[in-house]
Amino acid sequence: MYQSRFEDAYRYAEESLALYEARGQTRGVAMILHNLGTIEYTLERPGYGRANFERALAMFRKVGDRATEALCLSALAIARLRGGDLPAARQAMRECFERVAELEATREVVFALEALAELLGAENRAIDAARLKGAAEAARAALTLPRLPNEQLEVDRLVQRLEAAIGAEEFARAEAAGRGLTLVAAVAEGAKIAASLVGSGSE
Repeated sequence: MYQSRFEDAYRYAEESLALYEARGQTRGVAMILHNLGTIEYTLERPGYGRANFERALAMFRKVGDRATEALCLSALAIARLRGGDLPAARQAMRECFERVAELEATREVVFALEALAELLGAENRAIDAARLKGAAEAARAALTLPRLPNEQLEVDRLVQRLEAAIGAEEFARAEAAGRGLTLVAAVAEGAKIAASLVGSGSE
């Protein structure tokens, strides 16, 4: 996946899935389903990986893996967004922040903040999106967490859209403000925004 060999990665993941299923290892199955969903999303296959993310989510809940459940919810939110199901994307994002708010899991917070920034960009809330994108960048830098090449492309496209909406200077100010947030403050802000989106009726 880091070499952008997604078709090869998909084939290996399918082989891994069969092995985990044969051994009855539920969490292993869930992780592979999550990876398959990620590859399907990247390749822009129909559904953008939604079905596999939803299957993985049910399994993470079954085994009580709250941290990876949060990770899966952030991916599912964006898959639903890409598929045009905005209400379902909002719901997944709200649930995601409910999980990360109760965990000390910086990696999962990074993905949650990035997903919410993407969703807010689609909601025409560019300043909020830029602010949370900045918070995510600060948390990612603290973890020295690398991005897949396709993830960087997604970020670059989001920045272009946000700058087009509010201007490069306003974007820079909002992002810088977000970088200055503590992780706890960023999660609290994200959770409040995500909750407000559910049932808002805005399209």
